[in-house]
Amino acid sequence: MLFLFQMAYPRRAPHGDYQRARRTRASGGDAAAGADTARGSGGLIRAKRVQNPSHAAATRLDSWLRSEAQANGTDRVPTKRIYQYGPNCVRDSRDLRAALAILAERARAWLEEDGRQRSVVINPALLDQWE
Repeated sequence: MLFLFQMAYPRRAPHGDYQRARRTRASGGDAAAGADTARGSGGLIRAKRVQNPSHAAATRLDSWLRSEAQANGTDRVPTKRIYQYGPNCVRDSRDLRAALAILAERARAWLEEDGRQRSVVINPALLDQWE
């Protein structure tokens, strides 16, 4: 059922290319055909850059941890500080643990627990690079 406003304001393609999306729909193409037509506009190149959200969060967290450690002159950052001031993508404990698992796998940072106090330890070799 089409409403009047849907006819007046057609839906735009993700990259603003209305004519290409219109031709794809008119030819009976599906999402795969739409992806093929996006080749000229760089749609497939952008699709290759899309990362797993955990990997993107790990990259942001790594950058933030290094800048935070250098600003404070230490190689440890308490998780409480990450939850309060860290990147938004890791302010949930599950997201933080997923990002830290990736960083620990790459030997960039890892979680240490001392009783109830938890802190993230940054690889000292990475901090020496920036000095």
